[in-house]
Amino acid sequence: MMIASHGAAAYAPYALTFDLLFRVIAVMGPAVDLALFPVTLAALATGGRTAARASLSRNGAIIVATLAPLLLGFWLVAPGIGQAVIGPDFREGFVALSGWVALHCAILAVQQFVLNQPLFIVERTDVSVWCVAAGSAVAVGCGFLLLPA
Repeated sequence: MMIASHGAAAYAPYALTFDLLFRVIAVMGPAVDLALFPVTLAALATGGRTAARASLSRNGAIIVATLAPLLLGFWLVAPGIGQAVIGPDFREGFVALSGWVALHCAILAVQQFVLNQPLFIVERTDVSVWCVAAGSAVAVGCGFLLLPA
């Protein structure tokens, strides 16, 4: 949508910001998730649903406690990153979008590493697909509403 309405140059700061932050989340999130999810499966096998729920609650707290400072830190140091490594043509857009991209990555991380775990345990991945579809529809709607004219 943005490329169609503003051209490829307007999309570049978003793509740069998202790619930089998402790569970090794509490494940290699965690392934490892969360490925690087997613990939940073991809790389910030995202690039943009550133990699995408790484990899922701890997992969610650990994942948020790990990723939230990372995302907040990115947003806080974005001006410095922009000065140090981003070209002058993209710097202003990078800094301006860093908060929105951090929020976007936070929502993606919660969906992927917190909300999906219970669905995988109860083997209801169809719910996850519907959530992603609904989120995509909201994202497209927000794109139409929030893209500057």
